[in-house]
Amino acid sequence: MKEAKSKRAKSSLKVKKPGRSAETPSVDVLLDKTLTIQQNGQAREVTTEEALNWIIYQDALEGKIGAVRKIVKMIQEYEAALEKKYPPKPESPPESKMEMIDLGSHHADEALLILGIARPHEDEEKYGRFDRRQLLLEPWSVQAALSRPGGKRFDDKERQDIVRQTAEPEQLKWPKGYDPL
Repeated sequence: MKEAKSKRAKSSLKVKKPGRSAETPSVDVLLDKTLTIQQNGQAREVTTEEALNWIIYQDALEGKIGAVRKIVKMIQEYEAALEKKYPPKPESPPESKMEMIDLGSHHADEALLILGIARPHEDEEKYGRFDRRQLLLEPWSVQAALSRPGGKRFDDKERQDIVRQTAEPEQLKWPKGYDPL
C-alpha cells in the first residue's frame, strides 16, 4: 500500500528533460495563433490570448478571486502602458478671470472718516494741495498707538510727523522718556 502511494507521487511529478524546451512551442507562439469563435451568433477570429482573457473576464464576473486579481493586474498594466505612451501634461493654473482694480487710497480715507479715526484737515494751504483731501488722525487713535506696550522709540523726525498728522496734538500723552516738542 505504501509503495502505491509513492508510485503515484512519483508519477505526478513532471521532470523537465534537458533540451526538451527547444522542442516545445513557445507560449508566445501559442498566444499568437487565432481561433474562430461564435459571439452573438457571428463567427469571429480572435487570438488565443484574447480568448484566454475573455475566459478570465467571464470567471471574474462569476466571482472567482484568482480571475478578479488577474483582471485587476491587467487593468493596472494597461493604465501604466497608457501613462507611459501618453504622459500626463503638467497642470497649468486655471486662467484667472479676476482683474486687479486700483481703488485708490481714498477708500481707506472714507473708512477712517466713517469710523471716526480721522477728520478732514481744515487748513489745506498750510500743507499744500493734493489730488485728494488731507486727513488728520483723532487724538484718541494716536494715543492708543503710542500707549501700546513694547512700542518702538521714535526719533525727532517721527515725533514731528506724528504731531503734524494729529488733529489736536497737545492732547497726546507721550510715553516716559520723551521731551515735549
